[in-house]
Amino acid sequence: MAPIFALPSQRALFAVTGINPATYRSDVFRDQSVAAFGASEPVARDRPLVLDAVAIRLRDELQELGLSRKLAASIVRGFFDRWAEGVAYADHENQDVIFAVIEFDPRKFRDVPWVCTVGPAEKFEDYLKTLPRPRRRIVFVHLRETLADLRERAAKAKVELPEHFFVSPEHPLLAQIKTDWAKWRADNKVGIKLPKLERQYRQSVEDLLQ
Repeated sequence: MAPIFALPSQRALFAVTGINPATYRSDVFRDQSVAAFGASEPVARDRPLVLDAVAIRLRDELQELGLSRKLAASIVRGFFDRWAEGVAYADHENQDVIFAVIEFDPRKFRDVPWVCTVGPAEKFEDYLKTLPRPRRRIVFVHLRETLADLRERAAKAKVELPEHFFVSPEHPLLAQIKTDWAKWRADNKVGIKLPKLERQYRQSVEDLLQ
């Protein structure tokens, strides 16, 4: 049985994200590719998830906002827990949730020059007031709009998407992801490093999404 959040094929993944196969292969070669669960390619390669499509669009949107493609890919993979939580709220509760990337002056914040967060759009300005200065740049993506864009692309390409992109905000899988990524970041404090999914973790992801 295919995962309940799966796309019908890799071709469908290309169609709903607007990426062509040559660019996709180039991204993999250059280590600029992204997928769900911090992976560089779909965990189940023959059964891409709609969340893999979200990862690709999010990387591309961050690049359009001024980040390099490699940096945007690193952020999407390294902060999967943050934007996955945002997708859950935007998808299941129709909230206007933003995924924000804030860069601090690396001369003063050498260990943690980047902060990536997710939250309601209407509270973002108040959140920024709590952060230290100086800040070099701030970019953010409205996740609800990203999901709507993917559904629009899918409709034009005649690709049928599942009812939901991911589990609900209360699902235990999301809680486990947040715990796993918090621990991983605590062990990798300097810069933005990419998580590596062990085979056992990949299998557990596939099992949970059945």
